[in-house]
Amino acid sequence: MNKTLAIIIASVIAVSLTTVTIASYNQSKSLQQEVVEYKSTIGKLEEDNTVKDEQIEDLRIEVSELKSRIEEYENTIARLEKQVKSQASDIRAYKSKIAKRNKAIDELKREITRLSRSRKDNSAKIAELEAQKQNLLGRIKKYDGKLGSALVKKEEVTDEIRLAKIEKMRQERIADIVTNTNIAFVGVEARERKDSKDMRKIKPKKWRYTNLQFHLQHKEGPRAIMDEEFAVIIRDLDTGKVLPFNEGNPVSPGDKIETGFPITYNGNMFMVDYFNSELKESKNYAVEIYYVLGGKHYAMPGGTKKIISKGKVVKI
Repeated sequence: MNKTLAIIIASVIAVSLTTVTIASYNQSKSLQQEVVEYKSTIGKLEEDNTVKDEQIEDLRIEVSELKSRIEEYENTIARLEKQVKSQASDIRAYKSKIAKRNKAIDELKREITRLSRSRKDNSAKIAELEAQKQNLLGRIKKYDGKLGSALVKKEEVTDEIRLAKIEKMRQERIADIVTNTNIAFVGVEARERKDSKDMRKIKPKKWRYTNLQFHLQHKEGPRAIMDEEFAVIIRDLDTGKVLPFNEGNPVSPGDKIETGFPITYNGNMFMVDYFNSELKESKNYAVEIYYVLGGKHYAMPGGTKKIISKGKVVKI
């Protein structure tokens, strides 16, 4: 009986130990899997942060240049306004001199008329007064020329100020949109055709369409960027080259636009189908959003998002 009980107890202990061992193994395996997943997540975040750090540095330089240009226009406007004040002072001086000489000429005219009515022979005096009058008229003509030049110059400088203020406002507008517009990416899908199944891993010969979904959000609200123009670009991170957006029929693509897919903000979420028919052999790609004004592209904060990492589509 004792022997049988001992066997039963030993069996229970063995089963328990086996159960504990299996549970510990499964737990260890689960922890290992979590570690792998964490490492993978950290790797992706590090890659994304590297892209963002590069984009932030580009943006910092861009904003610094914008601020520098705004300061230059402020200095230009201040200098030109100083010129206008000086010209206005010259114009007042010329007008004052012309007015004084006109007054003197009127007095000479009245005196000549008075002498001409006299019974005496005042021809010598009249001739002297006429000479003075001609001299004053010559001076008026000279000041008229200076006044005319000063008025033209003042008008030109005033126009320069107007244009400089417009350009300053333009640069301030660019700086406002670039620094105060956030980009919220919603999703990215890689496909062979618009209506084909999404790819989890890109196929160099088949990846042609990239569907991108994102919001633009200005801190002052939608009206702050309403009807403003932007552009979407996909860049090969391994080579640094842009994947040009192909216009026209996908079967027979037209122009290759390296300035990207043009979009205009209207308050809605953007859903962009970016078509590119080139063979894509690299493993890493990113989407870049730019503000566009006058044909020039300006980097956006958070406007760069890695969409393909090591050949796989990044989940957003």
